[in-house]
This record gives sequence, structure tokens and C-alpha cells, in this order.
Amino acid sequence: MKNNFYYALFVALFAMIAVYSCSRHIENAEPPQIVAISLSDDCNLETGSLNNIAFEELNSRLVELNDRYPSQIMSRGRFWNWFKRIVFGDFLGACLGAGVTWSPVGAVFFGIMGSINGALYESHLSGGLAYVPENVNISESWNPMIIRPIDVGFVHNRVIYEVYQDLGNRILTSSDEIIRSKVIEKMKKYVPAIQFNTSILNNTVIPNLLDNAIKSYENTPSEDIFGMVAVQYPSRNNEVETLTLFCTKYSSIPDFTTRTRYVEDFTATVTSSGIGEDSKNYILSSISVASYSDMLWKEVVVEQ
Repeated sequence: MKNNFYYALFVALFAMIAVYSCSRHIENAEPPQIVAISLSDDCNLETGSLNNIAFEELNSRLVELNDRYPSQIMSRGRFWNWFKRIVFGDFLGACLGAGVTWSPVGAVFFGIMGSINGALYESHLSGGLAYVPENVNISESWNPMIIRPIDVGFVHNRVIYEVYQDLGNRILTSSDEIIRSKVIEKMKKYVPAIQFNTSILNNTVIPNLLDNAIKSYENTPSEDIFGMVAVQYPSRNNEVETLTLFCTKYSSIPDFTTRTRYVEDFTATVTSSGIGEDSKNYILSSISVASYSDMLWKEVVVEQ
């Protein structure tokens, strides 16, 4: 009995010592470190992955769309050299001008400069012929308060027409600076002030890229031409892939009516896709410029 009493007392004392030691350890321990966990990187990765998946689905649908339209190899001949140089000069200009974050004024301005430079270069090569813009009526869907991506092509055409109306044949010998100033003057009539951010207009790299591309269209695949957009804007790789699908097919459709229907189908497919709004704006404004430019130019004899 006595032994049991001492055993119980020993156990009780041991337990008290253990509790006291633990409490002292807790009191003297370093406070736990609170680590701030940022979800932004993971969210960006997730958003990027979702956007990539959306582009994969979109491009798969566009490949199916392209297969439904007839193709004809039209890489040679003066007409198709002209077509590629002018139409895709402004198409490329719109892609480069739209920037990392979609800029309607950049798309319009560099689309115009690519188009005019292509027309002037082709006029120089043709000897005695020139390419001038047709009259452009005000688009019924155009909203003077804001430029939508699908309106970029209309503004592009309207400004070019008015520039040619003012300069006439003098445009063939006008300096780049005179043409540039006239383009900006006319753009201010059609681009709302709230969207008229002029910082992109001062880019000095894009004009050189356009000039080199315009002069080498005959021998350069569209994939290589639009590769320069990906080099300038690595974040636009997905958009470049989509626009290359458009460019390759559009330039192989032999008649204007079918090309118009193709633009409508391509636009509807992009609009209904799951890609981001900025990406949609970028793609649709570039397509708008190409399709409008297709209906803008006519060949005339230059009076000597």
C-alpha cells in the first residue's frame, strides 16, 4: 500500500515537471512567422493557360473554316504582287500599330502608312500606273464617339481617301513627313479624342519594319512576314498564329465576293470564341483593315 502511494506521488511529480517544462518552452519559443502568400503569379499562370487553351480551340475551328473555302495559288503576276504588297502592307501595319495593349489609333495610323507606302512603291515599280483610293461613303455602323475594332478599316479607308483628295498626284513625290502630317490631320476627324493617344505614333521601329516588308512581299511567306510581329510583341504569339491563318487563306481566295464572306465567317468565329477581349480587338481590327483595303484601291494611268 505504501509502495503504491509513493509510486503515485512519483508519477504526479513527473507529470508536473513535464507540464512546467513544456510551458517554459512555449513561452521562450520564437513567435511563428507569418508568410504572405501571393496568388497573383498562380492566377496569371492559370489565366495564361486558360487563354492558351481558348486559342487552341479557336485556331482549330479556324483551320476547319479554312478547309471549307477554295484556295488557288496566286503568288505570281503583277496583280497579286500589288494585292499582297498593299493589302498586307496595311494589314501588317495594323498588327504592329495595335501594340501590346490594343490601340485603335495605332492600328489605324500604321495600317494607313503601310497601305500608302505599298501603293506608292507599287506605283513606282509599274511605270506610268498609279494606285489611288476609291470614294468611301460613311459607314452606317460607324459610331463617331468610339472606334470599335470592326470600324478601324472604315476609318483607315476614309482617311486615305481624304489624304489623296488633298494631295492629288503630288503624293507621288511628297516626303514621308508631309504624308504623315496629313494622315494625322485627317485622323483627328474620325478618331475620338478620348482614344487619340499619340504616343504610339512616335514609334520609329515600325516604319522601318513596314518598309522592309513591303519591298520583300513577293519572295517572303506570310509566316515570316508576321514573325516580325511576334518578335516585336512576344506576348502576341497567339494572335500572330491566328492572323497567319487568316493571311494565308485570304490571299489564296480568288474572288472578292468569296473573300468578303470569308471575312464575315472568320470575324464571327473569333467573336464567339473564349479568348480575351484585348486579343479579340487586336485580331478583329487587323482583319478589318485588310478587308477594307481590299475594296479601296484602283489602278489608273498617271498623266505625264
